[in-house]
Order: sequence, then structure tokens, then C-alpha cells
Amino acid sequence: MNTPAVGAVVDYQYDLALVALSFVISVLGSYVALSLASARGKERDKVFGPAVALGGCAIWSMHFIGMAAYKTPLYVSYAILPAALSLAIAIAITGVGFRLAVRGPDKLVNLVLGGVVIGAGVVAMHYLGMLGLDLRAVIEWNWLTIAASVAIAVVAATVALWLAFNVKSTAQRLVAAVVMGVAVCAMHYTGMAAATLICVATVQRSTYSIDGPFLAYLIFFIALITLAASMVYDRLGNAGTQPA
Repeated sequence: MNTPAVGAVVDYQYDLALVALSFVISVLGSYVALSLASARGKERDKVFGPAVALGGCAIWSMHFIGMAAYKTPLYVSYAILPAALSLAIAIAITGVGFRLAVRGPDKLVNLVLGGVVIGAGVVAMHYLGMLGLDLRAVIEWNWLTIAASVAIAVVAATVALWLAFNVKSTAQRLVAAVVMGVAVCAMHYTGMAAATLICVATVQRSTYSIDGPFLAYLIFFIALITLAASMVYDRLGNAGTQPA
């Protein structure tokens, strides 16, 4: 891809290997979140663990890897503060959504309310992350496509909560995790399609920014370790609650 002239639309293409990786981490994070939410244990365990797995790994890590897959001829880095804030939002809002649902998972109103909260958090996380991009371009938004991404996020989050408290077997959770992975990726890439980059002469880059070709892979492996640790912690906790 050639460097665009000032005022021109910036061309882009996707790194398919990273797109596939973003889907994989979304499915794995969804599976762990479903497993943790349906496991026996204290109420807080049904909130914090799933929030980290779904919000931090299935959603935020997928989002970051998906953004890294978005290749343009412009040099791109990521402002640390918006990236860190978007991660905190993803985990915190997902936790609030699970908290609302866990109080009455058999009630549709609780699941819908929790889904709306999580969906709103996903949208806030995604677009805050987009604004954290440091590059020589400005973003023009297609508001209709943004609305579509919001609808996908809310529906996907509501379905995620229903699945979390209704799927029982491992096979069901695997199928549900794939469905959730598709939904999370659909929201992200729809949101990306809402953005058109216009090349500008200069953009003030953040003093505190990160870049590097291996950042997406690093995040993937950190997410994997986090998910594995969550499952081990859950198994040890359940083992400790089993009757002698």
C-alpha cells in the first residue's frame, strides 16, 4: 500500500492471521466465562471470574488484536491511557452486567438489563480504543454502521448472559462459545467498518504510546495465561468446597 496524500482516504487491509487469532481468543474467553458463570461457588466468583474472561479476554483482547490486524500504510501506535482505560471499562462493566444477572438469572428482565449494560460497556470500550490510535489521520464515522455495532453488542451480551446460566454440558458450552466468538467479532469488525481514515499532515502523538509488531501476539499469550489461571483457580476452589 502506498502512503496516501493529505486529504485522501487511507487504504487498509486485514492481516488474516491476526483476524483468526482474534476469533480464537474470543471463543476461548467466552468458553471460560460460560464455565465460570455456571460453576458452583460464591456469588462473587460468578461475577469477577466471568468479567475478566469475557470482558478482559474475549472482548478487550479480541478488540486489540483485531485493531492490530487492521493494516494501513501509516505508522500506528496506541496511546497507553485510553488502552488501559478501555480494558478497565470492559472488565468493570461486564462485571456489573453479570452482577445484575446473577441475582435473578431465571428472570428475562435481569438478563436483558445486564445485556444492555454489558453491550454499552463493549461499545464504550471499542470506540475509546479507536480514539486511542496514534496515526497521521483523522476518523470520519458512519453513524448508521455505528448503530448497527451497538445493536450487535447489546444482543450479543444478552445472549451471552442467557447462555452463561442455561448451558450445562461441555458440548453445549463449546457451541455457545463459538456463537459468542462470532458475535463479539461481528461487533468489532462492524465497528471498524464505521471508521474511514482521512490522511492529514500532522497529528500530535501521545507522549505515552506503545507499538511494535509483536504486541498483538503478546496480548494473546497474556490472555491465554489469564484464562488458564482462572480455570485452575476455579477448579481448586470447587475442590475445596466438595464434601469430604
